[in-house]
Amino acid sequence: MYISSLTNKFSLGYICEIPSIYNHLRHLILFDDGTAAYTMSNDRIHLCLCQDFEQNFRSIESKLIRENFEELLFNKNLNNKRYQIHNYIRVKKFDDKYHNAQIIDIDCSIIKLKFYERQAQTEIWMHQQSLLINDTIMSPIDIASPIILQNKRKYDEMSTSKLIDEFTL
Repeated sequence: MYISSLTNKFSLGYICEIPSIYNHLRHLILFDDGTAAYTMSNDRIHLCLCQDFEQNFRSIESKLIRENFEELLFNKNLNNKRYQIHNYIRVKKFDDKYHNAQIIDIDCSIIKLKFYERQAQTEIWMHQQSLLINDTIMSPIDIASPIILQNKRKYDEMSTSKLIDEFTL
């Protein structure tokens, strides 16, 4: 069980990486919705040493999420995908359909994705090697919907104003 010091909420997940120099001495936690997070120094982790890991693992409802966990937790010869900020990719999420997303941040093994098509949960962190990510990096998305275009413009304006504020400090 992982308890975030920022939100004081708990989430169940699996430890994917132990602290190392590569990940700035943080644990990487994979959650059963396909998202991921690095621990902060004030976060708490409570370990459950289950006697039957396989049975616990099979209790995850989504077959795709189980396969994703198997790949990330047990396959140490992962194909090292390298993404860059501002790449557009397709992500299988939410309703088992692919959604367009833009990479807006990278932190060691995880990438922060921005979904312009969605009204709820528009940003998530996900492991770069996740099976939920389509391997193909797309060219910038043709945005047909006025709502999507409006959301993208609003996000771009906020990002630009944050950069200007940081630059003027």
